[in-house]
Amino acid sequence: MADRSLPRRDFLGAVALTGAVLTRPALAAATPAAGPGDWDHRWLDGLTRKHRTFFDTKSWGGGEAFGYPKRYYDAMVDGYGAKPADIQVVIGLHGTAWPLALGDEAWAAWQLGEVTGLNDPATQARALRNVTRSDEAGAPFAQTSLVAWQKRGASILLCNNTLRRISRELSAKREGSTADAVYDELRKAILPGVTLVPAMVAAIALAQAKGASYVVSG
Repeated sequence: MADRSLPRRDFLGAVALTGAVLTRPALAAATPAAGPGDWDHRWLDGLTRKHRTFFDTKSWGGGEAFGYPKRYYDAMVDGYGAKPADIQVVIGLHGTAWPLALGDEAWAAWQLGEVTGLNDPATQARALRNVTRSDEAGAPFAQTSLVAWQKRGASILLCNNTLRRISRELSAKREGSTADAVYDELRKAILPGVTLVPAMVAAIALAQAKGASYVVSG
């Protein structure tokens, strides 16, 4: 861990603090990645700041998916005097949190509010749009939104294994569809700046090897 003046937090033998700058576009090609050179590893190469933490995010958690990392970030700045430029946050989306990485068209087409258990504050019904994306004034989750995190320099990761599994499940519900066709559709809906990684479990291990702490959120 880069900062030895702060308490080290262990989880199954892993510890640290994470986050990485998001400046690249989402991987949206329809052809599935086949080898190491087909994946974007810049999020991992960018794990160089003093305080870095990986948030393993498996569900919306009533707002904890993006809210829990915000409490960490605020406490580091306000309580421990860390500089924002020294903090890196990585948020890894899988489990039932994967829709948070997708655009509105996918939310409407696949009723992803049901998947996440997320209601749209404007309708009080299951969300048919990604209400966790925008940081504009008046947005439901402006301070903890995906875009707000990107502006803080966080890396948002999406698990490809999860996307493949979901594609198989969703294709069974759409007559005449295939898992590959659904996968291509979902992959094209990945929001700009979100990085698709081969498997979240591998991403977590690699981030820990780079000195990142591990925290479960959502």
